[in-house]
Amino acid sequence: MEESLSEILLSWISEYEYCRRRFYLRYVECMDMKSASMIEGRYEHRVVDDRHITKRGPHIVVSRLYVSSEEYQVHGLCDNVEFDEDAENGAYIAFLNGVYSVKPVEFKHGKLRDEREYEMQLCAQAFCLEEMYDTHIDKGVIYYADSKDRMDVSFSDELRRDTVETIRSIRDDLLKLYSGENADSIFPIKYRKRCEKCALFDICSPKDLAIDKYMKKLWAMGDRNDSSR
Repeated sequence: MEESLSEILLSWISEYEYCRRRFYLRYVECMDMKSASMIEGRYEHRVVDDRHITKRGPHIVVSRLYVSSEEYQVHGLCDNVEFDEDAENGAYIAFLNGVYSVKPVEFKHGKLRDEREYEMQLCAQAFCLEEMYDTHIDKGVIYYADSKDRMDVSFSDELRRDTVETIRSIRDDLLKLYSGENADSIFPIKYRKRCEKCALFDICSPKDLAIDKYMKKLWAMGDRNDSSR
């Protein structure tokens, strides 16, 4: 990883925004995730793992399309990219030999829910596609496999700014880490309710740390009270 700090994987964006500590454990320490939901999620991604092109009239879907952006130094795979014939507002797509609008589609495990980190990952895919095809993309789609819901995501100025900031933050944090800064200060452990559902909960032990900090605080308060008597 140290040799490719300038390159950010698309999948890192949602992982980093969801939990920076988990991002560190997974992608730097290479801890494996083996929870039931993760296994199901991997299976659902295999459904679109084989790259293929599906055409239904003017609507074309390309699965597992590799994309990249030199400007933002991000790259990875889009689960699906939808191309629709659009002579007025579309871009020329060489491998399809036509003018199309472009829309990234990201597959996620579970049911419809509002997850900002998923929207950022999708937005970064749009950055890549916009650069590759010299076009502007207004929105993308997050598809939730369990409920079979499609959620439209508008690539607003705010979302674009947040996505760029996250990409920069990932790169900055990794540079700090490989410059010798302590990992615990860059990727601190923070206990939240959702921690207990994480497959890395026992390794991370955020609850134990929270209790330890609380007990140290009580101990310090006791020392201050004793000294004031």
